[in-house]
Amino acid sequence: MTPENRKPRAIAIAVTRRQDEERNTLRALLISSLFAASMLATLATSYLLG
Repeated sequence: MTPENRKPRAIAIAVTRRQDEERNTLRALLISSLFAASMLATLATSYLLG
């Protein structure tokens, strides 16, 4: 790898890692939100049937 293309490659790798981190953060938020919605639905159902 030549010095001319080393820096652009490092930048591209850093950008890709950043995008992966953002995607993982959004995925975790989505899973947490779905879990919370499921728990609320369970509580509401047990309240209505109880």
